[in-house]
Amino acid sequence: MSLIKCKICDFEKKAKNKLLIKMIGIALIAFGFWAWISYLFAGSGAAFIICVSIMGLGTIFLCFTDQIHRYNSTKENCPKCGKKEWDFIKE
Repeated sequence: MSLIKCKICDFEKKAKNKLLIKMIGIALIAFGFWAWISYLFAGSGAAFIICVSIMGLGTIFLCFTDQIHRYNSTKENCPKCGKKEWDFIKE
């Protein structure tokens, strides 16, 4: 579990979960592969490009999970002081 701490008022709260980001990445890779083998985009003229793009986005989600997690957890305002200045505390 990781916590985030406000730099201004020292308010601490639980950071959002990383598991959801990983699950979205895995689901995108699986959907892109399934779309390719089931000919979902057949006849569109760009089936290969669409399927590879979907799988590539899933790979990006998995490779940059930590950065996405940090951004997603720190974009909210602090409930005490109203600022967006957060530090991560790893436990």
